[in-house]
Amino acid sequence: MDNNKSGQTGNQPHRPDCVMIDAYGNGGFRFDNMSHKGNLLISPLGMFPWQTAKQDIFSIEEVTPYISALAQADILLLGMGKSIKPLPKEMVSWFEERGLYPDVMDTGAAARTYNVLFMEKRSISALLFCVD
Repeated sequence: MDNNKSGQTGNQPHRPDCVMIDAYGNGGFRFDNMSHKGNLLISPLGMFPWQTAKQDIFSIEEVTPYISALAQADILLLGMGKSIKPLPKEMVSWFEERGLYPDVMDTGAAARTYNVLFMEKRSISALLFCVD
């Protein structure tokens, strides 16, 4: 397994740092004059593409390779798509065992919250599902 400094497995960041999200929708995100199609993972170590087998849901296995990058932050936002979907208790427990307490919301709210916290210079991680 090829791990880089971010804790990712073979996943290079779009950016090695974080910037504000300019827009979301149309199946992706815009930031720093870039367009990204698909889901987005943000950690203090950068902004990464994040693939899941299904849209608007993920498994522990799909987030495990990213846990060290996510744990770099004090806050974890989960943008679950167009609507809020509660996490299964097992997944909540899995995150909490690793010192992460996810704040679950729809992707629009998560993107806006991320931007506010970014402007406040807070330490943030986010898992954001793309929306149409």
